Amino acid sequence: MNKKNKKVNAAILVIGNEILSGRTQDKNVAFISNWLNSKCGISVDEVRIIPDVEKTIINNILILSKKFDYVFTTGGIGPTHDDITSQSISKTFKVKYEYHKEAYKILEKYYGKKNLMMEEKKWQKCQKAQN
Repeated sequence: MNKKNKKVNAAILVIGNEILSGRTQDKNVAFISNWLNSKCGISVDEVRIIPDVEKTIINNILILSKKFDYVFTTGGIGPTHDDITSQSISKTFKVKYEYHKEAYKILEKYYGKKNLMMEEKKWQKCQKAQN
């Protein structure tokens, strides 16, 4: 198969103790899979559900990123004060964990500087509590 005809594939990694415990029902996998397959031509070939454990996140990201063209992560209830996904992924690829400046500007424009700064202070407190 030449590169032009290569099927692009993906995996979805669902991260969350709340999913594994049954407290929260995953609704993201069906939505993401449908969108990737129908709109993007990307085949979702694997889905995993894992706990909020740094070592487990890192190990699974490493395995999946070698096996698939794309790896999408999602969680049970979204980013919360105790979410370690972003930090774990930055450790996986040995990159500095920081805000994306362009994305921050977009959010700042949408929400306003005052609201964003208040949320950032809450987030920073949460980050300090984790370290």
